[in-house]
Amino acid sequence: MPGIGYSICDERGYLPDVLEPLIEDRDAIKAEIRATEDEDRRDELEGQSSAIKWILVSCFGYQGFSNAKFGRIECHEAINAYARDLYPCIRWVIACV
Repeated sequence: MPGIGYSICDERGYLPDVLEPLIEDRDAIKAEIRATEDEDRRDELEGQSSAIKWILVSCFGYQGFSNAKFGRIECHEAINAYARDLYPCIRWVIACV
């Protein structure tokens, strides 16, 4: 785990099983947004993408909630550590596009 010393279990657990379909759906919606010429359809798709985004953001925040039944602060911290580790690469890729 970058910078915080946590080890990661090889088992996927419930979080990837819950979030992966949402991420895949959002990726498909974003691809359709890029492909569509219809402004009304694009607006509809952007609303769907935004709704899924906020579900994902809420799931992330829940991981850091101290009274969460299924959340753990270590998970929240690990997600942040990965994000900090990936940010320079992502920033470089975006700048090159």
